[in-house]
Amino acid sequence: MIVGFWNVQRATNPNPNSEKAGWRAGFFQYQLSEWLLNRAPGPRPDVLFLAEVSQSGPQLAAVMAVQHANYRFQYVPVQGPAGGVSICSFMVVWRNHLGPLAPVQPIGNNVRRPAVRLRTNNRDLVGVHIIANRDKSLEESLTFCTDLTASSNPVLLIGDMNYPAEKLTAADRQPFNALGFRYVSPNMQGKTFWGEATLDYAWCEPGINNATGRPPYPSYSEWDAIDHAPVAYKI
Repeated sequence: MIVGFWNVQRATNPNPNSEKAGWRAGFFQYQLSEWLLNRAPGPRPDVLFLAEVSQSGPQLAAVMAVQHANYRFQYVPVQGPAGGVSICSFMVVWRNHLGPLAPVQPIGNNVRRPAVRLRTNNRDLVGVHIIANRDKSLEESLTFCTDLTASSNPVLLIGDMNYPAEKLTAADRQPFNALGFRYVSPNMQGKTFWGEATLDYAWCEPGINNATGRPPYPSYSEWDAIDHAPVAYKI
């Protein structure tokens, strides 16, 4: 199974209102389609989490469902700080061969940003967008891992961790390892955020022992379009 994640930086409005927004939306839809159609360098995803999907997520889901009938698309709105729907909502995509799955719901009310969980094949696949504050982001990732140890299934936590993998020390990893989670590299040829830091990666629990980074675009460099690279893992 291939599980992917992409922080798409709100380039998700299918009816953009400016030239730059139109360029970014077109880039996003083209690259996503190439990935879903198995024309990207890396393998097509079976499950994909998209983060920073704007409030136009329902329209995007409708468009993508027509273009990719072998996938299902579920927009997962997240409440904004002032109420309403946040621009940092999610979309979860999965291949039809997985069949109907339990509705995807936000989880993690005790942290600043929720995650979304999809349960399939006796695994819990969780996509997350951690707070963009490096004084707090590692702690928040650990909070998620702590909460997820209650799952009856092995867990893959994948997402924008907002803490550079390059800065993870043995001391940083120790509390994760104590919970049974281990860091798994996305196996990019560069970095995942502006080519400057690896922010997008996975923590895996026992039971998902053979996770391997299989990015769709290992040499991604289109930072002016979307500032995060898509990542994926074979599990």
